[in-house]
Amino acid sequence: MPASVIMTLPFLKITHQKSDYKDFVEFWSDFYIFSPKDNLYSDRINKSKLTKTDIEMLFEWKNGMKVNGHIPKQASINKVVSRLAQVNKLKVQFELSYFKKHFSDISAIWQIFLLHIIQPKNYPIFDQHVYRAHIFLLDKTITEIPNHQPNKLKYYHNNYLPFFESLKSDITELRKIDLALWAFGKFLKTHYAEKLVNQNLQ
Repeated sequence: MPASVIMTLPFLKITHQKSDYKDFVEFWSDFYIFSPKDNLYSDRINKSKLTKTDIEMLFEWKNGMKVNGHIPKQASINKVVSRLAQVNKLKVQFELSYFKKHFSDISAIWQIFLLHIIQPKNYPIFDQHVYRAHIFLLDKTITEIPNHQPNKLKYYHNNYLPFFESLKSDITELRKIDLALWAFGKFLKTHYAEKLVNQNLQ
């Protein structure tokens, strides 16, 4: 019989070794799938003053496609664009109470994304995948984001923001936190995640 051929082959291995979030972020951020539209975000997110086009392009990036035809989403964008002066004022001097006064009438996830647009270093991106990832890191269960809009905002401000703040001292590239949690949360949506859950229950 021919001798076995030794090859370099890829593996993903579930381990229970003690580690820190820095290792987790470094590993999972590499699994983020960049989109051809990512420049809509990267070219604008650090601008000190935003235009109507900037807002439209940023929300198109967040939506994954143009919003045309989706009346509720377009209505939210129109509200933000019509209050562009308030957006740019908040970029100079941020006050959460002022933000809530002018933008509490848009949906929770897009309200959170607007916070991120205004203060990207202090308000991270948050969506169903990030929520799923965060819950799993806390209690090793896979749970979907609540439908109730106030509950999404409450979880973001009371639970996720403190978690994000706790990582900032060790992780200098804050965007990697977003990428890692999105990628891990997306993975948890697949049937492959069942093995990860079963491993943690043993």
